[in-house]
Amino acid sequence: MKNLLAIYMLYANALVLDYSDFGPQAMAYELIGFQWWQWEKPCCSEPDSIYNIKVVVYKDKDIALNEVKALFPVNPEQQQDYRYLEYSKAVSYLTEHIQDDEMPSLLKETKRKIVESLVQDKSWTPELP
Repeated sequence: MKNLLAIYMLYANALVLDYSDFGPQAMAYELIGFQWWQWEKPCCSEPDSIYNIKVVVYKDKDIALNEVKALFPVNPEQQQDYRYLEYSKAVSYLTEHIQDDEMPSLLKETKRKIVESLVQDKSWTPELP
């Protein structure tokens, strides 16, 4: 039972989102990489290819990166591609791009999901722009 609780706590401290939740590749690639399989060379992808890339947002004070990678491993054989993004970097990126009016409704929704899912004390919620 103790192991089950530990696994639950690890999952509770991470949030899995789609690559597209962070905007188009032209805007997001510096933060989370390019929108093709990380194990492929860029020259090998087809222009119309769709990649199911997930971004795992986590709080490093609550869960270590190596634990996140163990829960959400990259697996080329199963086409599982995860990018790992620390909470404060995710929120900073979203806040900056919301202020610049770059896709504000999508990014505000992504920021809301992150903040609501990963704020530990549910009685305190930071103000969202």
